[in-house]
Amino acid sequence: MAKKIALFSFKGGVGVTTLCVGIGRILAACGERVLLVDGDEKSGNLLSVCNCDDKYVYTVADAERGDCRYKQALLQHPQFRNLYILPLMGCKDKSCAAKAVSEVQSQFDFILCDGVAIETCDEVSVITHPYSPSIRSASAAINFLKDAKISEINLIVNCVNGGLIFDGEIFTPQEIAKMLRVKLKGVIPEDLYLPVGKINKTTERFFAAIADAYNGKSDKIPNVIKPYYGVNGFFKRKLRSKL
Repeated sequence: MAKKIALFSFKGGVGVTTLCVGIGRILAACGERVLLVDGDEKSGNLLSVCNCDDKYVYTVADAERGDCRYKQALLQHPQFRNLYILPLMGCKDKSCAAKAVSEVQSQFDFILCDGVAIETCDEVSVITHPYSPSIRSASAAINFLKDAKISEINLIVNCVNGGLIFDGEIFTPQEIAKMLRVKLKGVIPEDLYLPVGKINKTTERFFAAIADAYNGKSDKIPNVIKPYYGVNGFFKRKLRSKL
């Protein structure tokens, strides 16, 4: 039976879809059969991030109408053979995602839900940036999940600039998790390549650490401040302050 995990936020733009795809790719590369559930029923944002906009045949909406079975709506990623996508394009609302997940879960090791089917998931990771508006939004999301009786809630802090932490401009991910009273699941450093679908080797290491945490292999979180120590780190901080 698949381990079902939802990535969730009330605030747009914090990287929920990007993280869902990035973690899914790492798990698939490790040999796990992974399903990504696209929570965007209007424009298929997850499909776009995976460069699969024009590759799907059926969606959950077709299965809901009886035009196909739910498993026929599964789209295998052309590059990562263990990675599948379940699009919700055309659905009237997102409530049908839970039924779809229940129908196909036996075929996968992991199911990562992009903000949908939360009630069916084993755990929910709230995504936030390390800045006040996002942290307030994350607090509201956590309270919402607690009111919904979700027992396993944790936090991923995205787009963390270690230089700003080093200079005392923002909280550390650990401090944010302590303020929100949830476990810190992982950290993703600021990476200007992520919005264009690329990832550098340092960022990939942080994605891999989150995948290991979901897999129960390790809960170690890489040090996001380490690159800013020493002489090289000094010049990196100075350069970052000029950008």
